[in-house]
Amino acid sequence: MDENIWGMQDSAKDTLTQRFGGDSRKPKLTLATLNKLKKIRANRKLNVMARRETMQSMYGTSEESSGI
Repeated sequence: MDENIWGMQDSAKDTLTQRFGGDSRKPKLTLATLNKLKKIRANRKLNVMARRETMQSMYGTSEESSGI
């Protein structure tokens, strides 16, 4: 069988994604890590929205108080 077929990958011969002992690159992102980051980002987004609502109620102008 021809080894130069596009889209076929022999994982036994794959040396690009293998890690070695002295490898100091960043760790691989696993699904668990990605899910954790997704939760952190969603939580941060909720905190920002809550903070904006608080600031709007504290410092924002309402139509009733402006007299217009």
